[in-house]
Amino acid sequence: VGLLPIYPKWAVDAWSPVDYLPWPILGGAAWWFWTKRESWGRHALLGLGFFVINLVPCPGFIPAPNMGYGWVMDHFLYLPIIGLIGLAVAVLGQAQERLTPAYRPTGAGAVAAVMILLAWESHGYAGLYVDSEALWTYTIGGNPEAWLAYNNLGNALEEKGLKSEAVKQYVAALQINPDYALAHNNLGNILQEAGRIPEAMTQYEEALKFKPDLSSAHNNLGNALRQSGRMAEAIGHYEEALRLDPDYTEAYNDLGIAFAQTGRIPEAIGQFEYALRLDPYDVEARSNLGAMLVRSGRIAEGIEQLEEALRINPNFVAARNNLANAQAMQRAAPANK
Repeated sequence: VGLLPIYPKWAVDAWSPVDYLPWPILGGAAWWFWTKRESWGRHALLGLGFFVINLVPCPGFIPAPNMGYGWVMDHFLYLPIIGLIGLAVAVLGQAQERLTPAYRPTGAGAVAAVMILLAWESHGYAGLYVDSEALWTYTIGGNPEAWLAYNNLGNALEEKGLKSEAVKQYVAALQINPDYALAHNNLGNILQEAGRIPEAMTQYEEALKFKPDLSSAHNNLGNALRQSGRMAEAIGHYEEALRLDPDYTEAYNDLGIAFAQTGRIPEAIGQFEYALRLDPYDVEARSNLGAMLVRSGRIAEGIEQLEEALRINPNFVAARNNLANAQAMQRAAPANK
């Protein structure tokens, strides 16, 4: 009933007796079952005990990352709920045995009707997962304070090319949670793409203020600084991104571009090669490596890399242009001699 991917947080009042009411209820139920342990109580203790023991990691005694945006942990109940399901099945079995033969078909029909209803509800809820846009739009409808959902909806809209709509979602996420680093980072990306570099840099800096170990924000800020001509600062952020995430392929490529733009060609080649070790199908890194090899006089090797880039993506314009230039240089080489 009322299922949501992200449930609203409820108000917690440490002095409210109601907030502590579940504990005496649970304890009272366990005591009652214990007094009946010679008969049906032992079955109830087994089902409830299995549930409670496997629930221990879920109520918040052990912190989980998603507790930052929601306290309902029903996604982690698949194992604990086996105890309650087994208990319910046992109760239904006992009820079935106590029914007279004339009423047993009615009881079985009632259970079947409930199961069909639950299956229908599950089918309808699963339909909300048809795509990210539908899922997160539904979540926001049920929980308007779900800042994570606004950010995820922004991601979905951005993937569809709806940049202005995505911006609205990122801004909405930040209005609810101004400390949300990922939304700052995502908003910065759209601003940077629109050529609004100073505003983008502000967003990246905000992201890093709240989450200094966000490698993507370091890399994106490096790109913005590089576009502003502040190469030394850009290189520093690329290197920090790689320190935080040594497998960050894009950062190797971007650092290589920065090295190339500052004339550090051997170092640029090294960064592109690192990127390709991690992802041999990174067409941009391969194209950049080919261009740098050509620039360093290794024309044949450069052509080989550029041809491989075009095999990966025949429509990659930069590789095609670089290959044409490299082939022209190769043809001109004997004449120059």
